[in-house]
Amino acid sequence: SVYISSMNELPILHKNRYGCMYKGKEMEVQATTIYGAQLIAASAWKVKDSWKVTVMLIELGTDPDTPVVHTAVD
Repeated sequence: SVYISSMNELPILHKNRYGCMYKGKEMEVQATTIYGAQLIAASAWKVKDSWKVTVMLIELGTDPDTPVVHTAVD
């Protein structure tokens, strides 16, 4: 959990880009979580059961100033 002592210290939530698929339909959405992306796509397609929508991360919406570090695995 995140402890916030004042309103000036709210964490910045960067939106990620997700690809959503359902019965041959495809859509790209921006959301902060995979669940949020699933709900957006299910709502757009009027799908009752949001869990039937498949979601995959396309692009991580990180802070542009944050360096990306790759590590090698043996």
